[in-house]
Amino acid sequence: MFLPIAEPEQTSLYRGTVRGMYGEDCYHRFKKFGYDDLIMFCAERDSTALCDGDTAAPAMSTGSDGVTYLLGLASYGFPCGSSSLPSVFLRIESFSPWIFHKLNRFAEYTEISTP
Repeated sequence: MFLPIAEPEQTSLYRGTVRGMYGEDCYHRFKKFGYDDLIMFCAERDSTALCDGDTAAPAMSTGSDGVTYLLGLASYGFPCGSSSLPSVFLRIESFSPWIFHKLNRFAEYTEISTP
């Protein structure tokens, strides 16, 4: 039995530009993989897609106010490096009530200094 040659592990950080897709397109492409547009969104890139090591990579955008916002975390894409299928991200906004609840709970027990 022959195993495929693995790509060498990357030691540098990379960034790319992606553009969001309408939920309907994503839903039809990924519904059999559990895609849920209430907690996920798709983004596509001109040259490549997410790879195995990109799980939890951030999708960020700078707003008109100049602040950079975390929109999502990379979840999955098929296949590695393909430009024919979009990548799927978890929608951070959907989890913000839970995140703030956990942060507030943490703050009850930990003194957090502010600059």
